[in-house]
Amino acid sequence: MAALFVLQLVTQVVGPLPPIVGTVAVALLLAQPLLTLRLAAKLGRVAPLLLWAAAVAYCVTIVPFLVAVLSAQSAQSGQAGAGTGQAQSSTLVVLAAIGVFVVTEFVASGFLILQARRRTGSARARLVIAAIATVAFATALLSAGAGIASSEAAGPSAAVSRVVALASAFGYLVAFLPPAFLRRLWQADAAYRAGQKLLAMPPSWSAGEMWSQFAKAARDVTGSDRALVLRDVPGDPGGSVRVIAVSGLEAEFTGFDRAELDSLLAAAGRGFERLGDQGPIRADLHRLTDARFLEAVELHAD
Repeated sequence: MAALFVLQLVTQVVGPLPPIVGTVAVALLLAQPLLTLRLAAKLGRVAPLLLWAAAVAYCVTIVPFLVAVLSAQSAQSGQAGAGTGQAQSSTLVVLAAIGVFVVTEFVASGFLILQARRRTGSARARLVIAAIATVAFATALLSAGAGIASSEAAGPSAAVSRVVALASAFGYLVAFLPPAFLRRLWQADAAYRAGQKLLAMPPSWSAGEMWSQFAKAARDVTGSDRALVLRDVPGDPGGSVRVIAVSGLEAEFTGFDRAELDSLLAAAGRGFERLGDQGPIRADLHRLTDARFLEAVELHAD
């Protein structure tokens, strides 16, 4: 039966599975594009209507698909027979599920590319690799679907789908769990490029231009979406602070109290914190950007 091709692929990797385990594995496999699209929504703005449409399309196709899988398992075990009409119906159900899978994967990969264009350094490289792996995964399922639609293409399409799926898995591994040497390589490359740009600053630049270049360098090295530099307002007895440089964001910031900056610096060195409405600086960043996390780093004059 055509509906068993996914189960056969999983069985070849991990060995024989109980029917319920195989059914759950198929459901999770076909949910991968939806989960990838939700990941893209975590990284940037994705229309909620699009997420709902993808979820509805998944639910509409997964239910008859799982019914076809269970029917195929029953027929294979000799508990029931399957006629030509049932086989054709099963094939159509499988192709519909693959179609939704492929379309959602391509949409998710497009959003990953959009987010990669807004980033620099290792963050951009990893998102590009993830997008390519997503397209490869869709291609693997599309190739498998071609084998289902045409018995003559079953052999070649199965071989192609396995190779492309393996390449996709490797791409996801590099994107989301890169080896230490690769992380160090990306970090060193970003630091070198940023250092060269800082050294190449002409002496005629103003202090504001130099701080802007520094903010961009910090953004490149850390792979952050945006970077801001805050400092004390010279000669202000009230101890207020202001934003003197921004990279990756076009917005106007007002002055802030020194106490709010001290609150940010108290968390310096502890990693990222979730952005919220706690204090004017965090509230402004939360309002003006779609960022969800913030990391503060204190710069010492000496």
